[in-house]
Amino acid sequence: MVLPSLAIIIALATLATLAMTTISWLLPELLYQRHRGMIEPIAARYDVPSRLVGALIWQESRYRADSVGHSGEIGLMQVTVGAADEWARHERIHSSLSPALLDPVTNLMAGTWYLSRALRYWSGHPEAPAIALAEYNAGRANARRWAEAADTKPDAFVRAITYPATRQYVREVLQRYRAPLQTRRPFRLRRTLAPPSPSVPANSAAITPTAFLRANTLNCC
Repeated sequence: MVLPSLAIIIALATLATLAMTTISWLLPELLYQRHRGMIEPIAARYDVPSRLVGALIWQESRYRADSVGHSGEIGLMQVTVGAADEWARHERIHSSLSPALLDPVTNLMAGTWYLSRALRYWSGHPEAPAIALAEYNAGRANARRWAEAADTKPDAFVRAITYPATRQYVREVLQRYRAPLQTRRPFRLRRTLAPPSPSVPANSAAITPTAFLRANTLNCC
């Protein structure tokens, strides 16, 4: 009777592991689908793959718009006030952004622009997505230091990251972005931003989150 009991325990443990693995990948996908009406037009505006944005949101906040980090990071993409101010200057927005970062659209626009800037900066590097994610998490100075220390082998940059939390962060975001459950076009970064989508106002240089909301049907939350 011992062997059948042991076999049952092993089978149940295997099923439980499979169930947890499925849930861990299915829940982010369900949340992405729930928010995609908001994510996709913003990702298109800043020329970032929407699935990469979705994977980053899951890693940063688990899609909680009211999330606040230990160092003052705010919202879905855990944007700092300093990063938001840079985005606001780029978009010619002249208002206080600290409270507005709890607004999902404002937060997504600021965070996606920040990620887009990093992707453009590292666009000539074969591991640009990984380096841009490291920059998003740990800053450009650290990302540059790790990029300079990495050799030319595949995934060398990730192995060169000396902060364990950042190394795990980059790996998990990329794994989720590349998950087989996701149907998407391959990652391809253009060196210049694409022309504004027809759904984005023509005077997009001075776009505001409110204008973006009016120009797009954002089925979210």
